[in-house]
Amino acid sequence: MLFMLIFASLALCILLYFKQSPKAGKQSLNTLVKHREKRMSLMPVVKSDLPDAAKVHAHEKKLKELEYAEIPESFYQFELIQDIDSDTEIDIKNHLQTIRKPHPLLQHLVHNISDPKKLYDVIKTDPELVAKIINVANSPLFGLEKPITNVNHAVIYLGVMQVKNIATHFALQESVAFGDKSQQLAYEKIWSAGFLASSIAQLLAQEMNLDNSAELSTRCQLSYLGDISILFSEPQTAELYLGKVSFFDRIDRIQKLIGTNPSVLAKLLAEQWKLPQEISANIYLGLLPFNNSLAKLGLPERQVKEILLCYISCRLADIISFDHKTDFINSQDLNFEHTQRLEFFHIAEQIENVQFEEINKTFASPKVKNKITELIAGIKEDKSI
Repeated sequence: MLFMLIFASLALCILLYFKQSPKAGKQSLNTLVKHREKRMSLMPVVKSDLPDAAKVHAHEKKLKELEYAEIPESFYQFELIQDIDSDTEIDIKNHLQTIRKPHPLLQHLVHNISDPKKLYDVIKTDPELVAKIINVANSPLFGLEKPITNVNHAVIYLGVMQVKNIATHFALQESVAFGDKSQQLAYEKIWSAGFLASSIAQLLAQEMNLDNSAELSTRCQLSYLGDISILFSEPQTAELYLGKVSFFDRIDRIQKLIGTNPSVLAKLLAEQWKLPQEISANIYLGLLPFNNSLAKLGLPERQVKEILLCYISCRLADIISFDHKTDFINSQDLNFEHTQRLEFFHIAEQIENVQFEEINKTFASPKVKNKITELIAGIKEDKSI
């Protein structure tokens, strides 16, 4: 009886306190919530191998994801076709033979050239290529106040890597020609994406002080060789680059059509052109971040970071060139939550796995965002890229 009287008195006191001071009550509630959240965050994560626990976790994760964007069920079942049988590989290689060999200078341009004189010695042997480089250097893309009159000036004002990217762009452009208008338009968008990807990769790599920014930039540009070869062999795929087709749908439809993904074709074409083995090998792995397959390979941490940087640069370039959107610039992090795009679905996890948070910090800096914005504006005005 005494216990019940004490309990009733205590309950009455609490009720009167909250009734008289709703603000205090709210603060107390907030404090309890924060205390609980802090306690939960400090608790060790217990992993369970039980099927029921795994299903519950997957269901909860899916519900959380659906709060941000509608995710098609097919995405959870999607597999990136990386390996192909020998007969299919032979068929693909035979078809790739119909694509013209690129400009002879490509063999020199894809190497890590950092010396201005060496780059000039490579480019000066082709007067037409020199003229194209000067034309682009004077275009709205770079918005220079003084006109560029020669390649030396271009290197001084734009830098070795930017001039090399322009030269590589035109060297690759000679490989295919399209009579169909839709194919030609799709081709122009693909190479616009390639040029943008190389520029974004160069910007991010330089800001992070990576010592191979030139190589990463070139790798991004060559990553689109697979898309070019698909467009060349399958004219109907032009709609995948001209219409409102998501990255996921584009890769899914390409795989159903040819039995593999564009990165595999890019690697085979790079090998056919006898480009450096390191470039072709990394191109082959270029799409693995999409379905979170990198961790299974046990690659060195540095290589994983480079693959992630190139993948992110290419996907940002896709959004600009194919989707005509620039809203991603407002994103603080390169993840699914902030971009609302499936191509970034697994990126946060992969960045965390190799402790590559620096790329998010770099992308979030006003300096980098302003440079990307300027680059986009220049691309829209320039008709030579």
